[in-house]
Amino acid sequence: MKENSIRKAVREGRAALGTGIKEFATRGVPWIVESSGFDYAMIDMEHGAFDLETIANLAGWFEATNVSPIVRIHKAFVQMIPTLLDQGIKGIQISEVETVEEACAIAQLAKYPPVGNRGISQMGSHTNYRGYGARYATEYAPWANENTIICPSIESLEGLENVEKIAAVDGIDMIAYGHSDLSARLGIHLQLDNPKFQAVVRRIADA
Repeated sequence: MKENSIRKAVREGRAALGTGIKEFATRGVPWIVESSGFDYAMIDMEHGAFDLETIANLAGWFEATNVSPIVRIHKAFVQMIPTLLDQGIKGIQISEVETVEEACAIAQLAKYPPVGNRGISQMGSHTNYRGYGARYATEYAPWANENTIICPSIESLEGLENVEKIAAVDGIDMIAYGHSDLSARLGIHLQLDNPKFQAVVRRIADA
């Protein structure tokens, strides 16, 4: 099992660089992403039109590279998190998370005990088709908890107000922000150099 490339970058003391996939899902895409120097790819299931089988295919193709695929969904579809992870996806970005309660519910779905309550699916894409049997909880689950990146995205004023508490939830690994939605709700849409927006970005990064 390969270390999540986002965690690998952090462990090496550098920023993890990612790109987005929204329109194309051929078997060559992962190789193009890797050769371009990216650590991870965000597959957009919120604004893109990918179905579950396409996501599963992409996960399998990315497995042949050193790039970790994550999927972006809206919080209205958090029930899909376990299914997506069972296809071999290495992380989930959840848009418009606003409260600690939402963050806790996400962690429960995405992480195995003792952190969460993700259901056990023995052998599949997520285990590279290896069977762990009774060792699932002692060998695979701890590895999965460490290497599955869960990333709420702050896109509203309520989410911003709660960002420190959201970031502190056990099982939350990373925080993103939606620059377009968040700047719009601040009344400075896409004025990304505006000091007000820059201060918000610093607050999220500090959290």
